Amino acid sequence: MDSANQAINPLQDCASLVLNRAKELNAFIARGVASNWQAPEPLADFDAARADSLLPFVMGAIRWANRQSPTVDIRAACPPSSELVRTVLREAGEHIRSVFMLHNGDVLAHVREDDESTGRVVRIGAEGISVTSGIDCLGRSPCRRYFALARGSTVEVRDGWEGLVANVFPLANGIEDAPQDVVLTPFSKRPSLECLIPFPDGGRVLMVSDRGTFVLAESGVTRLMPDAHALADHQNEFPDLEFVLDMAHVALSKDGRWIAAGSQFSPHLIFNERLERVAEIDPWDEYAHYAFFSAGGEVLAFNSCHFYQGKTLALRMRQIDGENAGQEGQFGHGFALQEGCRVYAAAARGDQFILGNAEGYLHCVDIAGKYRWRHYIGTTITSIDVSEDEKSLVASTVGGILAIIDLDTGRKRDFDIGDGAHSERRRWLFLKTEGSPLAW
Repeated sequence: MDSANQAINPLQDCASLVLNRAKELNAFIARGVASNWQAPEPLADFDAARADSLLPFVMGAIRWANRQSPTVDIRAACPPSSELVRTVLREAGEHIRSVFMLHNGDVLAHVREDDESTGRVVRIGAEGISVTSGIDCLGRSPCRRYFALARGSTVEVRDGWEGLVANVFPLANGIEDAPQDVVLTPFSKRPSLECLIPFPDGGRVLMVSDRGTFVLAESGVTRLMPDAHALADHQNEFPDLEFVLDMAHVALSKDGRWIAAGSQFSPHLIFNERLERVAEIDPWDEYAHYAFFSAGGEVLAFNSCHFYQGKTLALRMRQIDGENAGQEGQFGHGFALQEGCRVYAAAARGDQFILGNAEGYLHCVDIAGKYRWRHYIGTTITSIDVSEDEKSLVASTVGGILAIIDLDTGRKRDFDIGDGAHSERRRWLFLKTEGSPLAW
């Protein structure tokens, strides 16, 4: 397109469609919250045919804006909307697995498709976009200091994203901590890495994969899951098949004293800093799915799921006391934190939890379970990180959306969907068909 007018003028219908839809959704959310979601008036279907007819103009305008220097902000004429570009996201959206905000406001995004063993880290900042290839998995310590990068058969721990290498550990190979009477063989192929979390001192790393959850250290590798009982049962029942850990997840407290872990067919598990299992909690819903700690570490939350819905219970960590952490009441020592969300990502901010769910919403509750707000991005949320000053957050999705949101601004833009006073600053589309992420 030769000019901004040529790129924008055909999109007046786009602005009308997106802004009217935002009004409808915001009204729907308001009715739902007011009635505690007791049979709220149904939401009208989105005009998908109209959106598809506008899609070539939308993508043309976004590409045109990104070719300019500096990038042109076209959101007044073409407001961001996941529904508007849902066809492109479904066909070409990239799986953004984790996002992190650096101290200077730059954002790191690790991108890797499900059928790929390696991926890349994209850095977006004031100086533009840079790419680091060959990164299989990326993680950061809860204290924000250390980063863990998996490359090939090793995990490298850095003191800061561009800092010195503090440690290098080999990946788990499958024969660690073999229980008595169980014969383990090395993994037939490298595990698919789901998560890496360095400990606060950079001396150990939690490794979560489809073959197990392990702690990597200079002294060796310790297996947390599957445990000896699960390995023995599997070998007796399926002697020729490798153990696969579905929906494996882990969380580490900010001080490194507590580890929360689980998988689809396990209870919620709590380990101490010596890697001893100190508690088992039955899931509230059918399958254990996710775990996360509050900012101060005083509350631990466990999400369990059934299909695309979920329930989250929470525990006060002062009640976890070694083997005395028994089952009391409906949730053991726990209480109901949130009901409805199947949680795929979470971040802590002050006395709040910000949950990312399967339906593309950020859902905020305080550590006592009181509802605060929700904000819609679109497609399943994969990662959330709050800035160091807690004034903004970055969130990513399985469909290739990365959104940077300014928190508690006291206002929101006409296209923002939700009931919080937050404003989306910038959205990026990660698409397989493009050479670089597109700013929107």
